[in-house]
Amino acid sequence: MVSASTATTEEVTVALPADLLAWVDETAAKESQTRAETIARAVFYYRSTLRWRAIQAIAAPAAAAAGLRTEDDVENYLDSLPDAD
Repeated sequence: MVSASTATTEEVTVALPADLLAWVDETAAKESQTRAETIARAVFYYRSTLRWRAIQAIAAPAAAAAGLRTEDDVENYLDSLPDAD
């Protein structure tokens, strides 16, 4: 994750339901983070999830055509490849 010290940041105001804000505060305390760091991390992971879904949507047809239907299929396929030394 990009840290605040290496990226330009902008301040934003976000309205959250009380129960979600309570969760953010509890999580921040448990993780020794600020509220802003916790929310930024959540947004980062959400963005990563959306990107991963997009990659899967593109790759799924090719994987299915190659007979890769399960995680085991993918692992077996990767294990069959020569090591890249």
